[in-house]
Amino acid sequence: MLKIHERLELVPELKDLDRFTACAFEGREKVVRFLLGDLDYEYASSSGLLDVFHYDPDTGQDGLMHILGGELRMSKKGMQISAGFHHEPSGELMWPGIIRGDGSVVSSTRVERVTSGGQVSARKLMEPYAGEVVINGLEKFTLRRNPNTKQPELMRAVNTMFPKEYDPLSVLQAIRIARENRDTENEVLQISGKIPPAIWTKGKAPMIDGMSQMAIKMILDFETERVVTAMPLPEESDVMDLDEAQLWKHLTYGWGS
Repeated sequence: MLKIHERLELVPELKDLDRFTACAFEGREKVVRFLLGDLDYEYASSSGLLDVFHYDPDTGQDGLMHILGGELRMSKKGMQISAGFHHEPSGELMWPGIIRGDGSVVSSTRVERVTSGGQVSARKLMEPYAGEVVINGLEKFTLRRNPNTKQPELMRAVNTMFPKEYDPLSVLQAIRIARENRDTENEVLQISGKIPPAIWTKGKAPMIDGMSQMAIKMILDFETERVVTAMPLPEESDVMDLDEAQLWKHLTYGWGS
């Protein structure tokens, strides 16, 4: 049962933003095929998996690309806003690298291992994790209300990330499963004058041991129920009890081994 919630937005209106992803340089189909590979792309296309994700060529809103590699939004005032990005390998593939003065190359889209507060971002093999991110060289920030002053403050955003060992198809499949098994009793319909109505919901998808569950938060388009964005919830996910030998067995032989 949908609960209605009117949400105060702290971002510019959607119509005042121009969006662009790596697709802006190469074309969407070419980039998605490059990310997935030919065989996985053909499967995702023919099975309807790609249709699970919201895509509007008129506005540039693209749930799949937003989730995997992130996007940049440009306001009419010239302010760039980084958004999305929840799969580290996809981001590294989608956006160009930065060549340093010494000739070395660093990814322009990455997860920062040391946060702005000096803390080290921990990560376990095959499990979701979190960290501050950079998208095409632009640090991602978020607006949050200061509990004392009640005023919005700009601070580094902490993104939750799908397991780094997952390939893009595995990420999309996990989101599809979570969407199919979502908790419809506790879904919330978010209404704001600045963005289209959207369904906020949660679901779960099995991890590589076939038993542990990864919790995933999703925002769905209200009319089509296609995925606008999705991100794992490490704090609500199970922790797999696998030793190093078992983990490497999964890495070598794949799901179900």
